[in-house]
Amino acid sequence: MGPDSIMAFFTSKLANPTTLSKLRPQLSGVALAFIAVSLVALVPFLSFMWHMACVLAFFVAVDSMALKDKAFAYFIRIAVFFFVRAPGLKVHLYGDFEELQRRDENVLYMGNHQSSLDWLVACSLASWSRSLQRIRFMMKQELAWLPMIGYYTKVVGHIYIRRKGFKPDKLMESLADINNTKRPFWLAIYPEGTRYNPDDTKAIASSDESAVQQYPNMGLLKHQLTPKAKGTWLMIKNMRSKLKAVYSATLVYEQAEPKGQRRRAPTATEVLAGGCTDSHLYVKRIPIEEVPDDETAFATWLFAQCQDRDRMMADYYNSRSFSSWGPRMTYGGDSLFMDLVILALFTLGMLVSPFVRTIYLVQAVLGTLWGYGVLTFKPTF
Repeated sequence: MGPDSIMAFFTSKLANPTTLSKLRPQLSGVALAFIAVSLVALVPFLSFMWHMACVLAFFVAVDSMALKDKAFAYFIRIAVFFFVRAPGLKVHLYGDFEELQRRDENVLYMGNHQSSLDWLVACSLASWSRSLQRIRFMMKQELAWLPMIGYYTKVVGHIYIRRKGFKPDKLMESLADINNTKRPFWLAIYPEGTRYNPDDTKAIASSDESAVQQYPNMGLLKHQLTPKAKGTWLMIKNMRSKLKAVYSATLVYEQAEPKGQRRRAPTATEVLAGGCTDSHLYVKRIPIEEVPDDETAFATWLFAQCQDRDRMMADYYNSRSFSSWGPRMTYGGDSLFMDLVILALFTLGMLVSPFVRTIYLVQAVLGTLWGYGVLTFKPTF
């Protein structure tokens, strides 16, 4: 029995009414804590491997930057395994997703934001298109302070920005690092800036007020917050010469809801508990030549893209059908056999070797202190 067969067997045991599945909601909180600790624990190991590659690069031909990208792609694959594949969350793809694999180009991924799982669904799309090593997210600066993970993601090229007190010059500095490299890239951004929650009436009222002020003749959004255009426009303006297209993404989590109503998107804990088993992602390719240069025109264009996305979501919530989205492909994920072997060997080394544990702890302590020092005294947000 191969690893994929084992995965299918395990997922079926969780989905069907067994003793294990009945305990699943009660165990979801424990599972989330275990996963969080496991992902944090991976960072010193991956950082050590990258640092060793940097040292070796002085003596032999080693592409340390490529290894850094591969190490982070490994981290993401493990995260996708825990949060998407193991709980049985299916990722259904629609629209121009095949263009991502066929064209092999630098792109901006621009999607709606509603759950802590959104980025993992985007990473599933990147994995399908063989672009996982390229993906870089624009994230709120609070995430930079996550132990070890925050600084590590900054080092590999992800961008942190302030939602309040936004500093364009800091964004330009971060983009320069990507702009100066010859490596292909995916830039991913959620222009709403925060997650949409249909129960958060205060945030929705503030969003509607912004829409009335900024786009007085365009109406209101029902299933998203009004986008913050400044950061997205600056990103495209700075990277336009290298970008080939913008991919506008519409993401819906399929849940048991009456027609015409929408629940809050599932949290990671709820997915682990079996509260959602299907996600639907529609992507539309827009050539960069069709994206306005002017800031005001761009803001209007961005809001129009959100309106298109809103209509697609409304079609689903009103009909409980994705037939209007067109043909779909369900992505089951790539084989994780070697990834899990590496994870098992790392765990075994930690358990049996005092030397490995010592190296690991030194890397963890020094890396954490160094990361917090850099973020404190030389922030990039």
